[in-house]
Formats: sequence, structure tokens, C-alpha cells
Amino acid sequence: MANNAEHLEAIFLKENLAKTDVVNLLAGHRVRLAKGYGGESTVYNLVTGEAVAGSKAKDIIARWRSLKEIWESSKHGRIDAGGDEFMFPKNYVLRWAKHKGTNKLFEGFRGCIEYALKQTWITPRDWELVEEAPKEPEPVKD
Repeated sequence: MANNAEHLEAIFLKENLAKTDVVNLLAGHRVRLAKGYGGESTVYNLVTGEAVAGSKAKDIIARWRSLKEIWESSKHGRIDAGGDEFMFPKNYVLRWAKHKGTNKLFEGFRGCIEYALKQTWITPRDWELVEEAPKEPEPVKD
């Protein structure tokens, strides 16, 4: 049986995520925007791998763009998070999304997390640790 969530699995196997991976994960869909005039954008559900078409695809693309704007508007401790050259640690992305993602816009992200937990790509402990803010290590005493 083919793994329909192969793109989602690939995202969770990475330690650092490109902006496109981040936005796809936040939306719960892999979106490939059309390049050039007259091309069609494609949308695939990250969990099922199924193509989404029609007005539902247009709604997902609009949500994807909104999530991209939200992601890019946050500095993430960097001068410009909008550039494509930055990679973001997966754990940071999970922590950021868990903190920000309390509204319906992040519904796809929550579905991806539930699926990743079932597939053991992340553990409940990994997900619970995301709630905690990273702590500074204590100095080592001689």
C-alpha cells in the first residue's frame, strides 16, 4: 500500500524546514502555485495525498496565502523571515504554530499533528514539550 502522506512524512523527517514546507504544514495541504500566466495551481491534502480541485482548492489556496503572510510577518528572531533562503528548526515551527494556531485557519496543521502522532513521526512527549518555552542551560559548576 502506498503511503499517501509521503510529503507529510518527509516534512516530519527533516530537522530544518524551508518556508514552503512550513506553510504547507501550517495549511495541512501541499500547494504548488502556477508559474506564469494561465497555469493552474495544484493542491494536495498532506494526510491523504488526494488532489483537491475546484472552489475548495481556491479556498485552501487563499488560506495558504494567509498563513504565508502570517509566517512572513513574524521576524522569528531574524531580520527577514520572508526570504526563501532561511531554514527553520522543525521544533521551532511546531512551538510557534502551537502558540499561534488556536483559530480555524490552522485546522489543517492540527490534522497533520494528529496524523503524525498516530504514525509515531512525533511522540506525545515531543508534542507536550513544545508547550514549554526553551530554557537557558544552567552554567556548569566545577
